[in-house]
This record gives sequence, structure tokens and C-alpha cells, in this order.
Amino acid sequence: MVTASGREFWEIKADSASVDGETADRTQLLSAALPRHGYSYRLVLGADLAKGPRIANALTLLRYGRDSLSAIERERVRLLFCGTQVTWGDVLHGVLGERGRRQICRLALEGVISFDVRTPLSDETPLSWAPSVEK
Repeated sequence: MVTASGREFWEIKADSASVDGETADRTQLLSAALPRHGYSYRLVLGADLAKGPRIANALTLLRYGRDSLSAIERERVRLLFCGTQVTWGDVLHGVLGERGRRQICRLALEGVISFDVRTPLSDETPLSWAPSVEK
């Protein structure tokens, strides 16, 4: 997962009852080891993910982001983000053409494009090129 603070590796457990000694040991190990590779570690409960818009946002990304992008499509999106602020509404209204939504969703799944997953995707949702990816 790419967040405003960087890349995170998430381990997802169904609920707090699923967190056992083995999970605690793994959490300690990964929390210490992952920063060397540019990631932080977070244990997330599935019940928390199901709350609010996260699940709807994830379903949107998965529904439209299945197809890979060509190098030309990827570069076209990158160039758009170099010069302007892009919103979800811009994408839905065709700023990238008919495949724009699929391209943005794919790049979001890859961690190249980010947005605040805690709020529902709307026309006003700003999209960002991930800070860890060169423009």
C-alpha cells in the first residue's frame, strides 16, 4: 500500500482474535526488517477495512484496473501528472480518453498513483503521482 508517508506492507487479519503469538513475532521481525527495503509494516484488521469507503474504493480499483498498460499509455498518464492537478472527475470525464479510468485504476493498484482511500472516490478527489515514483 502506498500512503502519504511512504510504502507500507500490510498484513491483514480477520479480527483481533486472529492475532496470536506467531503474528506478534512476525510483526516484530517485519517491523525491523522492512525499513531497509523502503517499507514500513502495518497489521490491519479486516473489520476496519470493511468500514467506510475503503472497500468501495478497492472494488472500483479492482474492477477497472485489471488490464496492464502499454509503455505509451503509462507515459501519457505520467505527462498529464507533470503539468496539472488531476482529479477523479477529470478521469471520468475523459481527460485521458476512453481507457483513462482503467489506466488510473491500474496505476493506483501498482502504487504509482495515490489518493486518500479513507474518503469515497468523487469528482473532486485529487489524484497524486506517488512521491517514490519519478515523474
